[in-house]
Amino acid sequence: MKNLKDKVLIITGAGSGIGRALALHLAQEGARLALNDWNTETLQATVDLIGQEQSLVYSQAFDVSDRQAWESFAKKVNDHFGQIDGVINNAGITTFPETIPEMDPVDFSRVLEINLWGVIHGSQVVIPYLLKQKASLLVNISSLLGLMGYGGQGAYVTAKFAVRGFTETLRQELAGTGVLVTAIHPGPVKTNLTRNIKYDDQDLLNRLSNYFDEAATTTPEEAAQIIVNGIKKGKHRVLLSPRTKMLDRLVRLIPNSYHRFLPRNFRPGHLIKKALANRAAEKEGTTVVK
Repeated sequence: MKNLKDKVLIITGAGSGIGRALALHLAQEGARLALNDWNTETLQATVDLIGQEQSLVYSQAFDVSDRQAWESFAKKVNDHFGQIDGVINNAGITTFPETIPEMDPVDFSRVLEINLWGVIHGSQVVIPYLLKQKASLLVNISSLLGLMGYGGQGAYVTAKFAVRGFTETLRQELAGTGVLVTAIHPGPVKTNLTRNIKYDDQDLLNRLSNYFDEAATTTPEEAAQIIVNGIKKGKHRVLLSPRTKMLDRLVRLIPNSYHRFLPRNFRPGHLIKKALANRAAEKEGTTVVK
């Protein structure tokens, strides 16, 4: 789909990060937008930043894991614009790094509800509308962690691997229909993903988030540009950064031992130890750990 002008595109998780950057970028492309986020205030902030006429932007806050909310939203979008040309299932959450045996099953389930079921609902509900168009698009945001395991993020990895498999299967099933199905695999991006985690020790969470920010090599705006370029070129799989491409090759080259070669600032266990050590060092007035 080379020309996105006047196309009606749904974007979930549009209140911040990649979702907001996509909304702003696609608005500049002339697309008509239907935006979602769970947070009413941040969603409205995105709408305000776009600054277009109300007829060109429709927004509704709801939980993407709610199937009925999805069905209602899609109908309203179709009624408002008269068509739906694409959906970008971007909404996602994560949890504080814990091993799978340690993780609260409620937290594990919640990640799957948003990151996986949100994508499944968004795809199944919107596909009938997409099939009415000669050309349309279905874009699901997986992750670098949909390509490789990553200790301490078991729920997130599980969901993103599933999104990858779900999307690749949809691509086969929708071949020849005019629906472009694309999986996006971002690496570390400077977003609020870790800062939105609910965790009792806010100081430790802030330190950890700062370390992840330092490891992030891509801005949301850069990610949006790469995603839109991939859509225009009709790509089925988009890796967002050189690091993502390098690690993807590493996983395929040495699948049994790639984790040993991850950069230190990309290992959650190392980052947690660093955060705890630095906090202790600051209290004692000693040297901060690098």
